[in-house]
Parts: sequence; structure tokens; C-alpha cells
Amino acid sequence: MNRDCKFTPLSKVTPVPSSNRAPVGMANNNDKITPVAPVPSYIFNQALVTLVLQEASEGKMQRCKSLGFTPDLVLRLQSLAPTKLHKVVSSPYMWIKPSVDTRALELVLDKIDRDEELERLINRAIKLGATTPMLNIFFGLSHTEVAERRRTLQVQSRTGRLPALSNEQRHAVWERWVTLVQQLEKSHGCEPAASIQNIMSGAELDEMNQLDLMLVIAEEQNILVGQIWLEIAECQSGGDA
Repeated sequence: MNRDCKFTPLSKVTPVPSSNRAPVGMANNNDKITPVAPVPSYIFNQALVTLVLQEASEGKMQRCKSLGFTPDLVLRLQSLAPTKLHKVVSSPYMWIKPSVDTRALELVLDKIDRDEELERLINRAIKLGATTPMLNIFFGLSHTEVAERRRTLQVQSRTGRLPALSNEQRHAVWERWVTLVQQLEKSHGCEPAASIQNIMSGAELDEMNQLDLMLVIAEEQNILVGQIWLEIAECQSGGDA
């Protein structure tokens, strides 16, 4: 198997020129995009003023300064009567400039997607019979966290060692494992060139890819994924498969 091949398993709207406008009550088929009115400025004004007054009441003046408010402005806002404060908030003038940090928002969305995918993977592993040590190694979950997740998923905890696979089950597991490892390798553009020992141990796969293959086999053969993991772990540690 190729050692170089690695796998990695959230203002104003510009008016439409009068020549292009359709008469009132008539549709203009040439108009593909309908202008949308901008968000009223008071929505931004109100949100920011409310935040600044709250931060100032808690003594977080540095936070107010980071939002663009000088201490003098904060004091003036705090001293305003409700009617005057309402006039500030409802002012038609856009005295703030809202903007979106698209890169930061993309990172937030990506993290949410990754976190949700991880949750689905953990739940799937638990439902398919992952042991507590296995969940600790792959996801860093403590015994208490695993127990709580099992209760939430209504999965009964197992006590003692898992039963050993029969010879027939072991043969079926290894046959399927080798096939899946080779398929995954080819799907990433690598030709299987490693020794059978490396293929059987999944030595070139990262942990999440290994886990995914184990889960597939557990679902296909109705075997606890914990039993499959013990088989693979024994091979990876240098024992006989």
C-alpha cells in the first residue's frame, strides 16, 4: 500500500429606470429580479444600543469601546430619557455599518456540520455495540459520558468481556475488511501495493476511516462493532489475526 496515500475521514435601493418599468397593474416579463427594500436601519440601531447599554450597566466599558462607542457617547446614551432614546434608535440615518465576516461565518457553519456529523457517528457506534474503551480511544469519551449516552439512546450496557467470534464469523469479517480497505484505497486514487498484513491491519487508514469500515461490517453481518474492533486491534498490535 502506498505510504504516501493518506485518508482524511457547518442605503437606498437603486431605482429601476422608468423606461424599463411596466405600467401599474401590468407585469413586465423582462424584469427577472425584483428589487428588495433594505433592512430598516432602526433594527441595527436598536440591537446595538441595547447591547451597549447592557454592557455599560455591567461595567464592561472596554467592550463598548470595541463596538465603537467612546465613554462620552455611552454616558450620553445612558442619560437619555426613554423618548429621546427611542428617537436615537428609530433614526432614519444609518449611523452604524453592519457587515458580515464571511470567512468567520463559514468556519462557524463548518464546525457545526462537523460537530453534528461526529454526534451521528458516536450514536451509530453506540447502537452497533461499541465498547466503552473503544469509544474512549476513538472519541475521548469517559465512562460516565458513555453511560449517559447509552441511557439517552436506550442502549443497554454490557458487562464483562464480549463473546469471541466464531471461526466462521472471523473469516467473514476479515474477508469483508480486506475488500473494503482495498476499495477505499482505490477510491482515493491509490493502487493497493502493500503486503496483506498492512491491508488487514488497515495501517494506511486514519482512525475514522477504520471505524467507518468496522461499522459497515457490523451492520452487514449483524456483529457487535466492539467484537470487530478487538479483531482488528489484535492484528494492528502484531498479534495473529
